[in-house]
Amino acid sequence: MEDAELKQIESPYEPRKQFMPLHLRETRWAIVVAHRRAGKTVACVNDLIKEAACCIKPNPRFAYIAPQLNQAKDIAWQYLLEYTECFGAERKINASELWIELPNNGARIRIYGADNPDRLRGIYLDGCVLDEFGDMNPTVWTQVIRPALSDRKGWAIFIGTPKGKNVFYDIWQNAETDEDWSRLMLKATETKLLDDKELNDARRMMSEEEFAQEYECSFEAAIRGAYYGRELREADDAGRITNVPYDPALPVHTAWDLGMSDSTVVWFIQAHGGETRWIDCLKGEGVGLDWYVKQLQDKPYIWGNHYLPHDVRVRELGTGKSRLEILQELGLRNIEIAPRMDIMDGIQALRLLLPRSWFDKNNCKTGIEALRMYRRIHDDKRQEFQSHPYHDWCFTGDTQVLTRNGMYQISNLPETGEVLTRCGWKQYENPRVTRKNAALVEVRFTDGLSVRCTPDHMFMTDSGWKYAENLEPGSLIQSSLTLSRSISMAVSTAFTQVTSTLREAVSDFTGLFGVKHSEKYRMAVTSTTATAIHQTTLSKTLSASPLKSISKFQSVMVWKGAEASTSQTRPARLLQTGIGQKRGAYGTSVMQSVLKVGQNGNVSQGIAHSVVTNFRRLFEKMVGSSKSSAMRTAKPLRIASVKRLSETEDVWCMTVPGVEEFSLSNGAVVHNCSHYADAARYFAIAHREQMGYTAPIKRNIRGIV
Repeated sequence: MEDAELKQIESPYEPRKQFMPLHLRETRWAIVVAHRRAGKTVACVNDLIKEAACCIKPNPRFAYIAPQLNQAKDIAWQYLLEYTECFGAERKINASELWIELPNNGARIRIYGADNPDRLRGIYLDGCVLDEFGDMNPTVWTQVIRPALSDRKGWAIFIGTPKGKNVFYDIWQNAETDEDWSRLMLKATETKLLDDKELNDARRMMSEEEFAQEYECSFEAAIRGAYYGRELREADDAGRITNVPYDPALPVHTAWDLGMSDSTVVWFIQAHGGETRWIDCLKGEGVGLDWYVKQLQDKPYIWGNHYLPHDVRVRELGTGKSRLEILQELGLRNIEIAPRMDIMDGIQALRLLLPRSWFDKNNCKTGIEALRMYRRIHDDKRQEFQSHPYHDWCFTGDTQVLTRNGMYQISNLPETGEVLTRCGWKQYENPRVTRKNAALVEVRFTDGLSVRCTPDHMFMTDSGWKYAENLEPGSLIQSSLTLSRSISMAVSTAFTQVTSTLREAVSDFTGLFGVKHSEKYRMAVTSTTATAIHQTTLSKTLSASPLKSISKFQSVMVWKGAEASTSQTRPARLLQTGIGQKRGAYGTSVMQSVLKVGQNGNVSQGIAHSVVTNFRRLFEKMVGSSKSSAMRTAKPLRIASVKRLSETEDVWCMTVPGVEEFSLSNGAVVHNCSHYADAARYFAIAHREQMGYTAPIKRNIRGIV
């Protein structure tokens, strides 16, 4: 490269100052959250072009990826053509395959759609832009694009406008504390790229939530019907969601929501003048009231009042005591019981409290998210919001859900584990009975699955969350299962079934042949099972091309009106070729050569080989059947019927922090439940007169104003 001709190419692109932090970044990964018409696609296409033109690796490859190929073509292809005209007639253009090849180093930039991830498999990339990543299947990144960047240490930029708390939001949050990431958020009221008249006109024509999402980059605004969305956005913008330390000079009040089946939430609050400080929150699952009292006793706080819901006086049939009496016997003092109040009045009381509230962003993170998710449901038929918040009580215990280890009945789930969501595998908290003798409806899907749940349980439809009782025949239900996830889940489920059979077989073998031989038998079957999984789930990968000096000339890309300088070009990343390791031998053919069973080393070898072969056939049959089912499962889900049932039964739920959802056995996305909003409301009700929050409650035909 030292002898290569150095050529300066001037691009017509004039970067906006708002995007210079992106262009001058020094990190490998970046995420840009920008308002509509900010110019993020133009900026990122030109970032691709400059990086491609300056790349010194052999056969550089770059990609622009949008959710749909036709969308990518409409958005980015013309920009790519326009801003590469400066390379002259020597550039190569393939309009049918949507790629451009630069003349100086053979770098190729191609347009892709995430709707066809198989087209992206097997390629390598030196850099890419993922536009509107929130609309893509997350596995396109984790299973396809990220591996394609590995051997050449490629980079990636994620860009988009918020659409709720999806995987794009997760990346934004995680990037805050990761030194390998750069973050950039561009709000319309801050960039001034759109004038005030245009913004005011848009504000008049859009709902408050729509404007906040599209122009102010609010991830919370997409939660349609959220009761506290505006108040929490204002708190965030004002810097009132921050570090709020405990003040030893002030007493700490607690606000409790005593949930069903020992699921309880406690907020820790300090008040000073007209200011309310939410310093911590606590939630337990499957523990008694004594555990909560012990948690309070272990904290170094000076206690004020403990605010409990009005139903704390109700006596339980099992003990004959109320939970109030139990807490008093455990040593809890200064108990204040929130007066009975209409739920909407309580919501308004908390709304009046929130503008004067400060939240600790770390200790109260889960509670804040629960407040943001507390909402009404929109009735699409009547085109209005329902008057009360929904309550998400869940399914009968025999309902099967998708976990990392296969399908489980919700009543048989382990205390902790991972369930499948639209954002991938997420940790869940203790499954529990949420209501005794609940009224039920039967929801039947066209794929044959039938589940029983409470009428107010929420299903994620193609138009948002809906009550089970409001679903209609033909309603589309969103699925967390892509084809690749379905096959992976099928293999996992088959493996779980084989493992169960294996345990029983090993037990029988031990009784017949003794412990010594059974241990070797277990190893044989386990190896075969693992091999089958490896063969079923393995994705082919390609090594990078060997290093070659093929560049015609080295270039410096200069944008219009800018001088060529090192500040415009990040340090080139060194090429690292693929490993190209030869895959080692594995499976029963190898194991048979070293397996020694029986008293003389080969007496029982035939038996072991026969058993292993039978298990391999069993596993392959289960995987084949499950994969066929997976192919069907990956298709869109539709409701066949919803029928109200006469019987009642205990129902179960779980909590999935952060995403608040999980998946049924066919991939249908359903909601979970939490109690933080109720506990905060009880505090606002009980404490408002003492703190002077006595503003009148205003109503109109749409509910609370």
